[in-house]
Amino acid sequence: MTKVDFTDVQGFEALPDGEYTISLSKYEIIEESKASGKPFVKMEFEVNSHPGRLLWCNYSLQTTAKKYLLNALIAMGADVDKISSGSFDIEEVLEELVSSDVIAVVGTREYQGEARNEIIKLKTSWG
Repeated sequence: MTKVDFTDVQGFEALPDGEYTISLSKYEIIEESKASGKPFVKMEFEVNSHPGRLLWCNYSLQTTAKKYLLNALIAMGADVDKISSGSFDIEEVLEELVSSDVIAVVGTREYQGEARNEIIKLKTSWG
């Protein structure tokens, strides 16, 4: 029998709204969302100033929403010529961006009665 003790478990308080330097830690291409059946890119970021803190952001691959993914890739430092000149391998580009720093504008929203952080926008970390 495996025993578990949760007496020392603490939750995370939401980070204060503001700008944080984050880095892409991993990504996943979801071919079909469980909710909508549509494809999207799921990204996980580490908050550099808060070790162990993670933020997530999903980007739709639907035609009308791809501009948000394009802006995020550019902010993370993707090769603009490569990603704006036709079809490209998104996994190859994302793999190149793992560990890249980017500035996240972070806000909070209520989810199931708790304050949760959300990435509102990504901005370049070099100005």
